[in-house]
Amino acid sequence: ILICPQSTDTGRSISNDQLDKIINKVKLDFDSPKITIASMGYEYLKDNINSFIFKKNAKSSLFFIKLLKDSDLIICADSAPLHIANA
Repeated sequence: ILICPQSTDTGRSISNDQLDKIINKVKLDFDSPKITIASMGYEYLKDNINSFIFKKNAKSSLFFIKLLKDSDLIICADSAPLHIANA
């Protein structure tokens, strides 16, 4: 499960409180889910949750696309990852 809580428009980002609720709900609804949080900074890091920090380079972009393709569920703010996932 890939969660992308940030948007470049901060008003569209998922807050840390909302993110905690989403993580708790996912843990209740799925049996031992593998969760990765993809963000542009470190403010969304959580203990015992995988993380991916976006960097503005080709390697980071390719790895992120792989994360999208390998995910069974993607939860996003209204952001570029949402539109990429929809495509």
